Amino acid sequence: MSRRPLRECGAGSYAVPVVGVRLLGPVVVEADTTVPLGGAKQRGLFALLAGSVPPRRTDDQLIQGLWGEEPPASARNAVQVYVTGLRRALQPLGLGIARSGDGYALTGSAYEVDVVRFETVVAQGRAALRGGDAGRAADLLEQALRLWGGTPFDGVGDLPAFEQWRDALVAVRQSARADLATALLRTGRYDEAIATAQALVADHPYDERGWVVAATAQYWAGRQAAALETCTRARDLLADELGVDPGPELAQLPTQILRQELRDPTEGRAAPDGGADDEAAEPVPSLPPLPPAPDPFVGRQDAVQEVLDLVAAGRRVITLVGMGGIGKTTLSLAVAHRLDEADRAVLFCELEAETDAASALDRVCRDLGVDPEDDAAAAIGSGPADVIVLDNAEQVDGLGAALGDLVRRYAAPQFVLTSRTHVGARGEQTVPVSPLMVGAGEGEASPATELFWAAAARVRPDVDRGGDDADVRQLCELLGGIPLAIELVAGRMRTQTPAHLLRRVVEHRTSLLDTRSTGHLPARQATLRVVIDAAVGSLSGPARQLLRLAAGVDGWVRQETLEQVADPVLADDFLAALDELSSHGLAAVDRAGRVRLPPPVREFVREDGGAPVEPLLPVVVDLAEEFGARLYGPEASEALANLTGDADVLGTVLNRAVEDGAPAETVAAAARLLIALRRYWLLASRIPEARRWSGVLRDRAALRELDRARLAILDGNLAQWVDDHRARDLLESGLADATRLGAPSDRLLVSGWCSLAAHTATYGEVDTAERAVAQAAATAAESGDPLLVGLVQDLEGFVANQLGDLETALNASLRGLETARAAGDEYDIVTLLTAAAEVLSELGRDAEAVRFADEAFERTTRLELGPQWVVGLVIRAAVQVAAGQVAAARGSVLEGLRSARRQHPAPKTFADGLRTMAAVEAASGRDEEAARLTGAALAIMADLQLDNDGTSRVDLVAAAARDRMGEEAWRAVGAIGAADPMGVLDRLLAEPT
Repeated sequence: MSRRPLRECGAGSYAVPVVGVRLLGPVVVEADTTVPLGGAKQRGLFALLAGSVPPRRTDDQLIQGLWGEEPPASARNAVQVYVTGLRRALQPLGLGIARSGDGYALTGSAYEVDVVRFETVVAQGRAALRGGDAGRAADLLEQALRLWGGTPFDGVGDLPAFEQWRDALVAVRQSARADLATALLRTGRYDEAIATAQALVADHPYDERGWVVAATAQYWAGRQAAALETCTRARDLLADELGVDPGPELAQLPTQILRQELRDPTEGRAAPDGGADDEAAEPVPSLPPLPPAPDPFVGRQDAVQEVLDLVAAGRRVITLVGMGGIGKTTLSLAVAHRLDEADRAVLFCELEAETDAASALDRVCRDLGVDPEDDAAAAIGSGPADVIVLDNAEQVDGLGAALGDLVRRYAAPQFVLTSRTHVGARGEQTVPVSPLMVGAGEGEASPATELFWAAAARVRPDVDRGGDDADVRQLCELLGGIPLAIELVAGRMRTQTPAHLLRRVVEHRTSLLDTRSTGHLPARQATLRVVIDAAVGSLSGPARQLLRLAAGVDGWVRQETLEQVADPVLADDFLAALDELSSHGLAAVDRAGRVRLPPPVREFVREDGGAPVEPLLPVVVDLAEEFGARLYGPEASEALANLTGDADVLGTVLNRAVEDGAPAETVAAAARLLIALRRYWLLASRIPEARRWSGVLRDRAALRELDRARLAILDGNLAQWVDDHRARDLLESGLADATRLGAPSDRLLVSGWCSLAAHTATYGEVDTAERAVAQAAATAAESGDPLLVGLVQDLEGFVANQLGDLETALNASLRGLETARAAGDEYDIVTLLTAAAEVLSELGRDAEAVRFADEAFERTTRLELGPQWVVGLVIRAAVQVAAGQVAAARGSVLEGLRSARRQHPAPKTFADGLRTMAAVEAASGRDEEAARLTGAALAIMADLQLDNDGTSRVDLVAAAARDRMGEEAWRAVGAIGAADPMGVLDRLLAEPT
């Protein structure tokens, strides 16, 4: 493969690639044939893989890149579907996408990616320029800039991953253009240097380097008046538009031009053969070696890349912020070593002993080996370092102002700082350092658990991981993924096992906050309590109040919700208090604006005075009733996003409500909350949790009888979705009690009758289903709500389909679809598209069926759909196999079954998926596998007491295999599948993706 890491690629070292991947413009693959990369998200996934070095991304990175911080529950499955589509498109080119650990990697024959080539050649050009070979630098930089063909990643839309990546590439291009102008100047190609620099400042008018090169080149080209005019234009523009004076190099340039003191840019530079003018060259102090690279270094690769991208984009002050013990120094060291490997001149400077800016800058000068004389900033600005890492900067008074002045006056160096809060430098870019990720893919170690085992091995080299990973993961969750806390607790492995440690912590016999290091740590990091206490002790009064309120939530909370909770005590101080908590590392704020206290911080606050749930109750119940109502109609996606953002808040209130001794008002509020969010539990895939809460609350003596009946209807609704045989009893008893008690004719009551009708129709109980439909219609009409009337019409279509009346079912689905489109309810649109696709397929109208199924799928990738996503994928696969799209059907049904097995276990879904997969295998000529899958599917249906008449399209496709095998052989192989249906399913899903 021609693709290699940046520093291993030399100019001209690439073989002629078989395939060209173009990302610096429209995202395309250049080959002999057109390569269909698919829609925006599928094309974006390809770009994420191809543009990475190495060409691999984890599942979480792909999901976040395509959907951002709040992806739909279907995102992981959608990624797998996109991968299947890309594999089909890339396979003729000798390329593939392979499963790699907890992610995917681009594999195959030689290919070249223009983004990788661009970054590689720019780095080589800069190294040549820094080494004095300006001619080679100019050639390389021109070569790199010619790779651009437009706006990077054109064709992927506004997907979250690409905005910052696109900006970083544009910044690298801007810097490369400035480097090219400088290289042309140093080779005496003055006219080209002028043109390049003028084009640069036309696009980036505040780039002082471009103005300096343009004026200098004009002077040496014999155009002194033009050079002075360029200086004047630059000075006036900076003053008028930014209100600043030019930096020292640009400020001094007019005087140097008038006195003819400008040094010849071509003198003292290395010749192409490596020679140099020794008299002109000045000795450059050597930098001290970096401290050893962190070992182990886990879970921060994305953060390292984020900082490297900011450095590449030319950011001058980058501050890594977070609470003590979060791993800021470790991260900064990893960044320093990566920059050093890329031939950047890097200084690592420890500021723990410094208290003011003057002493800090003097310390930097000493480490640089330069004489500060009367101006330390000048010595640093003209010193040998490209990048200076300043560790432990938070206690240095005035550092932000000093660095701001330095970067304004001098073009170099760049600074990377570690601090518990931002230092306030002009143009400072902060990078929050988050706790290590605790969760991981199935069978994968997480960064937090990897750090635990590495730290344990230092005190107990013979440590055996054995089967303790689950205990270690739970310990790391309790520790909030904070590296210092993980290392402190892992130090106890000298005499303990993870199970012993976890049991002691759960039983409150060992305090995570008070565990001490068995090795040497500074006093400020002696225990986690010391670290947190120091941070809390520096807070203002409002910040302490907000900390106490936030500690009442077991997880994340949206800022809007937290602000409503805090409003009675904080009013206008909320944002300032939140900023204070965040800047001290006591609260994390994610990109969606949600707030979370790390578990140890939450424990510290609760020990110190408690965190009552009462302030949450009225706010959360109001939130549930407002957004629960908006889950129906055009605002459904927004409402679901808000509820998903507050999922932990909902869980906190409900968990407290089901505790023994919960007050009656808390129990009543929880019942209102559960019922208001009926559709949310389904869409958010939280059916098991909702049913557990509902079951406990129904047993509470303090609950009103009507609320108990309504909770039974809710439980029956949810049970019907997961094929629980208790659904009928729950629905019938709940509906009878609700009717007897005079329950209002609202959505819960109508949906209860609809669920009863759907459940009984599925089992062929025609009379009961028809009576439930009639009762649903009467209740909906009594409510006067047209949406509920429409819901019953949709139900009539479902029942007609189950009873074999396909024309009636199709007409009902199409009428409902028209209504849903007019109302803008995306969820109903997807449900009705899927229903219509299924009926159209059974009617033999394959082209229409595929079109409807594909539209439904594309819409689902933007939504949270819970188990409806799984049902939709299985139906899509059935439509595809009936239409002859066998390969596509295989991908759809496998992802549907995987999601069902992992997240939405429902026996009927398993049976439908296995029947569809049997048709896929039959259409592929794998008759025995079709027989085995059919046997497994029929066994599951028999357990559910469901009949299968064998007349559906997928059954007819599978029947062709039975005809080829003969009835006796078909039954014999089918019996093998029927003996262990879930084993058949698990073996099917064990195939590599």
